[in-house]
Amino acid sequence: MNEKFNLAANVLLSRRFNNLLQIDENVEIDMDYITCAEYQLFIDEKLISGEHRQPDHWTSDRFPPGEARKPIVGVRASYAEEFCDWLTQQYSVLDFRYRLPTLTEVEEYPLTEGEIGYWCKDGKKNVIAGIEQTQWQLWKEHLNSSCRHDFGTVRSLANTFDSNQVLYVLFAKNIRENAKTINDNYLLKLSKALFAVTSPTILKHIEHIFNKIDFIFVLNINFVVDNTSIANIIKPAIADVIKNNASLLSDSMISNAQRVLQESESQLIKAEKEFQKLQRKFSEESKKYKELQLIFEEALYNLNYLKNIDREKQYEFREAENELIIATNNFKSFETHFRENEKKFKSCESVRDKIYEEFKSNTEKLNKAQKQYNQLQDDLNHISRRLSENSYYYLLFIALIFDWLLTQKDSSYQTEAQLKLTDQQSEGVSSDYATQRDEILDLYTFLVLRDERRSGRIPVWEGIRIVRERS
Repeated sequence: MNEKFNLAANVLLSRRFNNLLQIDENVEIDMDYITCAEYQLFIDEKLISGEHRQPDHWTSDRFPPGEARKPIVGVRASYAEEFCDWLTQQYSVLDFRYRLPTLTEVEEYPLTEGEIGYWCKDGKKNVIAGIEQTQWQLWKEHLNSSCRHDFGTVRSLANTFDSNQVLYVLFAKNIRENAKTINDNYLLKLSKALFAVTSPTILKHIEHIFNKIDFIFVLNINFVVDNTSIANIIKPAIADVIKNNASLLSDSMISNAQRVLQESESQLIKAEKEFQKLQRKFSEESKKYKELQLIFEEALYNLNYLKNIDREKQYEFREAENELIIATNNFKSFETHFRENEKKFKSCESVRDKIYEEFKSNTEKLNKAQKQYNQLQDDLNHISRRLSENSYYYLLFIALIFDWLLTQKDSSYQTEAQLKLTDQQSEGVSSDYATQRDEILDLYTFLVLRDERRSGRIPVWEGIRIVRERS
């Protein structure tokens, strides 16, 4: 910056200091926004020591041409507070300091811009004031819509990884090896968490993650996660796992279902043949059983008939009685054999029916596997297209995994080491997962909001007002 600019910016600051509105004998409040030119003086001072305090949506450390007198916007809450401290050091007279206004002060002395807000203190919290609620809602809806595309990709990733647990293991190994190369403790910690993912069903956690996003106060965050190493390792790791393994896994999914169906179909054919064989035998024996039953009934009829005739017919009666005894013995003997075969037949019929039900079930499983396979192919195609795009879906995927780990209380989902932890230690592990999830979500939200602002699709709203107060 040249001396002429510095002089002009300092003149703006001096005029501002002289026009503060007095609230009482100790407090004065600014009734306008700090300008880009004034804030640039602070940026330049920090740059001398290698610190960057420009708004995140800027693409350089200097405000865009022609915006010197426009309000500085897109400033983080921590930057705004630092700016006030810098003003105190550079410009304050004895016993006075500059600070952000309180929420009560700005409610009593509001500005009427409507689309530009300003940081203020609500107790210990930094909050934005000066923006209408309807405007907040419009911005939030726009950002939610922008993120839905990323969540579509994460849904595809989750479905792909859930299809076979080995993907999580391969993913964790890939991250661990690359993290060791650059000695990145955060990513090493992440890979360790990934190895704890067993029998995953992370897909159902997507809406929960989406509902946790809060774009409005994203710049009131002190970021502890650096996206550079995450992007350089996580994105390639996802690409490697997907390209080298997912298609094979998806093929095995349907081939396994086909194999099961073929086995059940073979069993059904075998059972059907056995059933038909017994059915023919049973049919023949049923015919013979009816013939013997008819002989028995006829012999019984003849005996009863001969009981009522003359004595000279007694010889015929004795013969009929012997025939009945023979018919009865033959019938009872065959009946026992027939009943045994009848049981075998019904048992075979039951087995056949059971196998048929299994066959139907396996047919349904194959159809389901076919649908899953088709969905998986669509997901893989979608992921492949997105791998080369400038998107932050990979951060959401990591947040999704941490959210899944956080909710697993069942011992079947815990590692052997975790099972040995005390209740207090387990709570510490869960708390750590929650912290890492929220940190990743904050980073994702910040990056999406920054890119939307740089593209001009959404405005920037975080400005600065100051208060001068007697110490």
